[in-house]
Amino acid sequence: MADNDFWNSIVSAHRVDDNNGDRPILTPDPLESEPESDEEDRLDGVFSPQFVKTTGVHTYMRKCQEFNVVPVQQFISMMDRDVVSLKHRGVGSVGGMAIFECLRENSHIQALDMEDNQLGLNVDVESGHLEHITCALSENQVLTHLDLSYNNLAARGCAAVAEALEQNKGIKELSLRGNNMGDNGAQALAASLLKSSHLTKLDLSDNGIGEVGGRSLGELVGNVKGTLKQADFSWNSMRGAAVVEIAVGLKTSPLLRLNLAWNGLGEPGAEEVGKAL
Repeated sequence: MADNDFWNSIVSAHRVDDNNGDRPILTPDPLESEPESDEEDRLDGVFSPQFVKTTGVHTYMRKCQEFNVVPVQQFISMMDRDVVSLKHRGVGSVGGMAIFECLRENSHIQALDMEDNQLGLNVDVESGHLEHITCALSENQVLTHLDLSYNNLAARGCAAVAEALEQNKGIKELSLRGNNMGDNGAQALAASLLKSSHLTKLDLSDNGIGEVGGRSLGELVGNVKGTLKQADFSWNSMRGAAVVEIAVGLKTSPLLRLNLAWNGLGEPGAEEVGKAL
């Protein structure tokens, strides 16, 4: 199969099969002597003009070709929906680049679940390999819920995401669960969120965060603006000085729910939290 036939078949197969009558699909007229636009813009007439204008589908397809990755058909079919779940899809760091480049244009997706897609695996953050995510987060004002759990972002990747959030006023719920951010990532994230945050819910569970990172999160708990209502710090190692700092922060915190399970707080830690409450 020719290269262009391969890419066009991926697009047309899913858009035609997925049509439920809610969105018109353009069908090429075999008698039409001239196309309405360039072939690159028409994509064989599969997409309606409104779909193209508001989803960033052309950008996604071009980036997939540029990065030599197969487009995720499930993603194409859901580009004009409010909620998109792509968890456990094996997207990878390169496939993620194409998806997030598309999000710089998409005006539909409000909730995106990218759990367990290895977005940060073997990427060089300092060389800008996460810029596709950070630029999208800086520019996109439509997303309100983002799940990046279990993507091997590590400390520098989580710090880059946090820095991008300083420019984002739309995201209300963020999960970075299971990204091995450690103390360094927790410190960087807390520092960014203290500068500017509109989050109402934050999940940092299962991240290998110890006393140093826990102290920074305690400062976040006590000093973040009144928007943050739920935080999950479970399955870490926030004991000792960390739990003391968190307890101090709780006294003035706007939080309504805080999960500290499986942190090895011990009796002294539990007593500190109890006093704060």
